[in-house]
Amino acid sequence: MNLTPGKRWPSDYTLGILILLVVVSLWTVGNFVAQDAYDTGFRKPFWVTYLNASSFVVYLVPYAIKHVLQKYGIHVWGGRAKPHGDYQSLPTDDKEGSLSPGSHPYTPKETFKLALTFAIPYFLLNWALFASLSLTSVTSSTILGSTVGIWTLVLGRLFRIEALTPVKVLAVATSFVGVVLVSVSDGSSSGTPAAAPAAHTDPAPVLGDAIALLGALICALYMVLFKRRVRDEARVDMRLFFGLMGALNAVGMLPVGLLLHLVGAERLAWPGAHVALVIAAGVATTVVADVLWVVAMMKTTPVVASVGQSLTMPLAIVGDFVLHGAVSVLAILGCVVVLASFGVLGLDTRKEAEHEKGRGLPQQSTDEETMEMGDRSMQEEE
Repeated sequence: MNLTPGKRWPSDYTLGILILLVVVSLWTVGNFVAQDAYDTGFRKPFWVTYLNASSFVVYLVPYAIKHVLQKYGIHVWGGRAKPHGDYQSLPTDDKEGSLSPGSHPYTPKETFKLALTFAIPYFLLNWALFASLSLTSVTSSTILGSTVGIWTLVLGRLFRIEALTPVKVLAVATSFVGVVLVSVSDGSSSGTPAAAPAAHTDPAPVLGDAIALLGALICALYMVLFKRRVRDEARVDMRLFFGLMGALNAVGMLPVGLLLHLVGAERLAWPGAHVALVIAAGVATTVVADVLWVVAMMKTTPVVASVGQSLTMPLAIVGDFVLHGAVSVLAILGCVVVLASFGVLGLDTRKEAEHEKGRGLPQQSTDEETMEMGDRSMQEEE
């Protein structure tokens, strides 16, 4: 029995939200793991980023084995008999007999070009994250990184992939208010004597904050452009995509790291046993979480995924409370505001999409149709 888009979509959206919650949890753990390495004196954000980004090469191993076996005529479970194998065609209007040009699955060659396009932005946004963590606290870095929602809303409108509705604007603004509340709380608590003995020191908090903001902008660009380019995660083999990105970063970024070593900006050094274990745990978290994040973003929207990233802030507050002591009322209030804004945005986006599906719109609408619907929605709200 074939499901209509309107019936299938809510389950996909719910799955995307659940995946996003898992990703947020993994990211928060990864942030504390990375900072644990920095607290021991191993402040090498580039090399930590390099190891994390290069680790995606592991996804190429099963793909390579499968390719070799199929090349010699050996049947592989789950193998595709033809290019369109398990890809589900999108429903079309009765008046149109074929899919739109932008709905076909990506071939391996096209996937390589896609990975080549996004490899550097992916590396830069993670480098910015780890660099900010080496200069400021997990909470402060998470706070500033949460501004990605604002960038995503602006860029989504600019690149015409997000319909700008009053609820989206309100949700992003409310989320930012929550971020500011926690930021004020974090700043005031850091100036108290009780916070002075904390294990982590902030050698350059202003620079760390600036890098975190830059990382938020790059992250928003990454999400918006990927969504605009791919449209549907079913079109791309995500394991192949991330595996190719890992290989490209492993080869392309190695000269940069060696240059940083030669000029003394960040020398390559072998970590101790404890730090090596911490880095390995971070790599394992990245390999799983970053792939799931892209899938979650494609099943929802860039704005939902970006505001969902703000959920790392409540978890970071909990983590700081467990590791370093008490948490302020302002921080709790800010976390509640962020959680509320994410819930409202999630419900509104789901209702909006269900309404569009109910009107019989194709799943892969054009940019102009999407923006026209958003404009009409704003006019109706007004």
